[in-house]
Amino acid sequence: MMDMDLAIKADKLRLKHGISGKELGARLKVSTEQAHTLASVGATERERQMARLTVPEQILITCLAQEHAHLLSQGRTSSPKTPDVSWRARKSAGWAATTANKRLFDERYDQSERRHIDGLGFVHVAGNGYIWLTAAGWMLAHAMGVTS
Repeated sequence: MMDMDLAIKADKLRLKHGISGKELGARLKVSTEQAHTLASVGATERERQMARLTVPEQILITCLAQEHAHLLSQGRTSSPKTPDVSWRARKSAGWAATTANKRLFDERYDQSERRHIDGLGFVHVAGNGYIWLTAAGWMLAHAMGVTS
């Protein structure tokens, strides 16, 4: 049975200090081969945990789907406005765009890196104040049980 705490520690040592091989094994008091295995398991667990949606991200997906449904119930097919989605979540006007632009966005241009970067692909944030779920975002909303 794998000691997950030790695996996470091995991954952190490898990431933070760049330690690997014999030195990692010595710090963990295991063989070099075991240290490599532990670090790999720890890295896989870290990646798996990073794939979880945060509570604000879950709220955004929920409120965005609800705002889409509200607009459709009024016979409107336009995309939701960012402040309206934020209002539905009881947050400040820019909250929806800010939350989406952390990880949920599909793609955007990053000024600091001077290149296009990809997000998780669930939400498209238009520069004109509109926001909408992508096809993957709708799949997520359905899986979360937000839609009927």
